Amino acid sequence: MNGWPGIRVAPSAQPMNGRQPQTPVQPLSMDPIDNQEANEGESAGVLTWINRHKVPLLASSAAVSLLVHVIVLVIAALIQMNKPVAQIGAASSEVDFAVMTDAELSEIAAEELALEAPDADSSSSPLELQAELDLGALEVDMSDLAESMGDVTLQIGGGDLDGAGLGVGDSAGSGASFFGVEAQGNRFAFVVDTSGSMVNDGRLQSMQKELIRSISALFSSSDFFVAFFSSGAAPLGDRGIVWADATDSGKNWARAHILATEANGATRPASGFALVAQLEPLPDAIYFMTDGEFSEEEVEVILGTFGRRNIPIHCITFRSREGEAVMRRIAVATRGTYTHIEGPR
Repeated sequence: MNGWPGIRVAPSAQPMNGRQPQTPVQPLSMDPIDNQEANEGESAGVLTWINRHKVPLLASSAAVSLLVHVIVLVIAALIQMNKPVAQIGAASSEVDFAVMTDAELSEIAAEELALEAPDADSSSSPLELQAELDLGALEVDMSDLAESMGDVTLQIGGGDLDGAGLGVGDSAGSGASFFGVEAQGNRFAFVVDTSGSMVNDGRLQSMQKELIRSISALFSSSDFFVAFFSSGAAPLGDRGIVWADATDSGKNWARAHILATEANGATRPASGFALVAQLEPLPDAIYFMTDGEFSEEEVEVILGTFGRRNIPIHCITFRSREGEAVMRRIAVATRGTYTHIEGPR
């Protein structure tokens, strides 16, 4: 059977038991030529299958490509959203500026200044307003002072002062007042008449009341000294010839000793001034009160002691004008004042 190329027949086996055995069928094996033909057949089958499914494959590829592009676009959008605002839509961040001329700007600035400018009444500075208020208060005080002084006559360096007086000492201080006579300074001496005539018409009691009132009104920083004179002189109380402090205790001490004072003897004021001359330091001002007349010799002693010390002596005649002439003389010589008190205080 050599007529079929590529087919080989296995040799027959020996007969068994006199029978011809059946020949088993062997698998066919193809030679290279047969394999090539088979491959060509298979290729033709694949091409046939591709041609049959060509359109569905193209559609599937397009779908996959579209899906890939959509995913890429979504990722790009997410990345773009994470960028700073300034990088997104740069064109939309442009700001349009209004253009104004210099004249328009000047007009707007002038309107702003007009709105901010204060009223004319409030344009003064706080210091100027305070100065105006202080000057107004000063004018009121000065007018009140002028009315309260009435017809008081003031003379410095000579003359006299009738009525309620105003004395000026050699140093500024808290001031004092005795029978309405003002004095300036920190240290004040009182030379007061306690002669026998002071028992008449309640003069002693009036003097005591006024002296207590005057000392009680002193500031605590002031000092005072009281010398009572008649035929001789003695300092107030038991402290000797020293300054007393105008504190509460000093004022209470003075009040008790003033109320214990008695009136007797003659009128010799020079002895009282002799006590004042021993004070250290000397007073800023001296009050000198009497209800009687005394000799020219007394005047010379007083002026010999204080005439050139630049200490004003404010002279007061009480109830009686008998000593007015000599009292005026002392006031003028010491640049002090003279005042007459007619009735009780």
